[in-house]
Amino acid sequence: MIKKFATISLEKTNMSSNLKGAFGRFTQKIYPKQLQPQQIIEQFYLLLEYTEEAFWVIDTNLNILIFNNKFYERYLTYFNISLEIGRSVLDFIEPENIGRIKGLYSRVFNGETFETETPRKAENGEMHTFLNRFKPYYDPQGNIIGAFVSTIDITDTKRTQICLQKIEDKYRSVIENSHHAFLYSKTDGTILSTNHRASEIFGYSIEEFRQVNLKQIINPQGVNYEKVVEQIKQNNKIEGELLGIRKNGESFPFEFTSTIYEDINGEKRVCTFLTDITERKLIEKAVEKSEKRFRALVENAVDIIILTNNEGKVLYVSPAYEKITGFSLLEVIGKDGKYLLPIEGVEMGIQVLQKLLQNPGVAIPRTTRLITKENKLIWVEGVVTNFLHDENVCAIVANFRDITDKKTAEEKLEQSERNLKAIFENTAEGFVLLDTEFNVKVFNSKAKELALFDSETKLELNKSIFELVPEHIKEVKKDYFTRVLRGENMQFDRLYQHENQEDVWLTYSLRQVTEDGVCKGICITVKDISERKKAEKELINKEYRFRSLIEHSQDMVTLINLNGYVEYISPSVERILGYKTEEVATIHITEVIHPDDLELFSDKFKILFEQTDSQIHATLRCMNKNGKYVWVEGNASNMLDIEGVEAIVINFRDITERKNFEDQQKLLASIIDYSEDAILSTDLNGVISSWNRGAESTYGYSSQEMLGSNIFRIVPPIKQAEELEIIEKIKEGLPLKTTKPCV
Repeated sequence: MIKKFATISLEKTNMSSNLKGAFGRFTQKIYPKQLQPQQIIEQFYLLLEYTEEAFWVIDTNLNILIFNNKFYERYLTYFNISLEIGRSVLDFIEPENIGRIKGLYSRVFNGETFETETPRKAENGEMHTFLNRFKPYYDPQGNIIGAFVSTIDITDTKRTQICLQKIEDKYRSVIENSHHAFLYSKTDGTILSTNHRASEIFGYSIEEFRQVNLKQIINPQGVNYEKVVEQIKQNNKIEGELLGIRKNGESFPFEFTSTIYEDINGEKRVCTFLTDITERKLIEKAVEKSEKRFRALVENAVDIIILTNNEGKVLYVSPAYEKITGFSLLEVIGKDGKYLLPIEGVEMGIQVLQKLLQNPGVAIPRTTRLITKENKLIWVEGVVTNFLHDENVCAIVANFRDITDKKTAEEKLEQSERNLKAIFENTAEGFVLLDTEFNVKVFNSKAKELALFDSETKLELNKSIFELVPEHIKEVKKDYFTRVLRGENMQFDRLYQHENQEDVWLTYSLRQVTEDGVCKGICITVKDISERKKAEKELINKEYRFRSLIEHSQDMVTLINLNGYVEYISPSVERILGYKTEEVATIHITEVIHPDDLELFSDKFKILFEQTDSQIHATLRCMNKNGKYVWVEGNASNMLDIEGVEAIVINFRDITERKNFEDQQKLLASIIDYSEDAILSTDLNGVISSWNRGAESTYGYSSQEMLGSNIFRIVPPIKQAEELEIIEKIKEGLPLKTTKPCV
């Protein structure tokens, strides 16, 4: 490489004599004279002149030491000023900016490296934005002897960012003006963004929402959040009803539709639209509450420079290449240039090389991707020029600039629009956006589908919404839309009959759309609520069914309030205790408990009241209407905190006959145990299961020794065959009497 540049001379370059002299003086300040062969100076100069990056270097007195042509041209274009080496930087600065510029260079001379952005209007009136990088320049001893300033035009990147923002703002406007709350979150429940309707419903500001997790605003008694997320992951979309928690701790019901997708970074995100259905639930609450009661269960240069020969083999790469890709010069020198490219870019690279070889001195624009050491791909753009004919270069020179951020922004722009469209098109609700003249501007596929229930006319862009409205209700709808334009929100349900004769219920919501406080139109949302209407009807039928089951049960079902009085008791109370259902309303539960059972009752019910969702089992005596006591047994459950129940639920059954039988059995067992006769029992396999005191006295064995033993332990060997015969007859149900010797 050095040998190829050895013949270069300053006289053969296009650099002016003043600029050449400045470059020489600048390098003398940094490097000893013996380290400055002319070839090295001119090699550096060529590299700096061919770069697309504009730069200058100044000393600590703010005097210009050197600048490249790109910087000179840019300054002349945007400031109409010709730079001169040796002059002070401040001579070329507008007076009102001198103080700020001094401050910037003061930071550099103190060792700081930083970036700034500068907007500037071009001759054609367009605004351009430049990224300026400030770095201190050091001599070999490590002393700061000046500042290196480079500038890059980042206008394209800025424009892409602005375009992305405009598209996001368009869809955000639809979401912000939606009558439904919108929550954008991670799968772990972390909330990333919301709309104003979400703030209205939950009571949190948009800023407060960023500190809240979805788990905090979903009532855990109604759902397990992790299970909901798992269902979303399996189906990509889920809808239903849940209980929410407002900022003030109040619980409320809501309908929701959640969709999961991957963003541009491959992260899973969840979009949720939800509606507060408190008012609707208030209507259902009476039926639901009754049903629950009776159920009681449920580096310096940023440009890359690459030199290759006529075969495409790498001769040199600049430090920026290593900084950006991670590959050093030693790792790529001598390799075929195609190895710097991804497989899909090799064919195009070969075509460009052939075109370069056919057109010496012609600069060919090139946008491609390079492989990094981490096996990632970066986007670069620039120009490639064939200087093989130039004895001072003898190479193909490629100047590239990293535009990965620009490309990423463009991809995010496209992905963002696709994601927003996917959300818009896959929601369970129909969305229609009207302008102030009531013309259709935006709608999704669901709206197109549901609109057919109202009219045979197809929903189309820029068509008046009234073309879809039947003539007999057109004036009513005009009044609705006019009221919405004045700021009124409207919601109503309508019943239609499908072509298959099935009833279809739709719910409509109309809200004003505003931008910067100015009304821009109307957002109409429509949703099929037929299933919900069917569920409400089924809920009423279930309530009657459960009431019938309870009222005909043999068990006594009772609801006791916090004060111990009966709120409800099933009709079986008359059969068990003799009371009519209306007679027990004024009776305290302790009035019918046997005095000997009151302490047990109090202890158990104390545990029951102290532990939410707890359950106890009790056996005790209750006094019937005639003053006699009957034995009852059952369970009691604390459902005071369950909405719709709010009572102690007791299920008791009459066990008086069973208790009397058990008492008789105990008496019989006592008589047998104290009998002087030997009385024992075995199972059908001869295993002894009882052994009374008479048996202990007769045989000399204690009950501990004999229980579980075989009867043959006390039967002599000669009688064991007879014993087996006896057992077989017993198995057949034949009575018998025998006398036999035992051991």
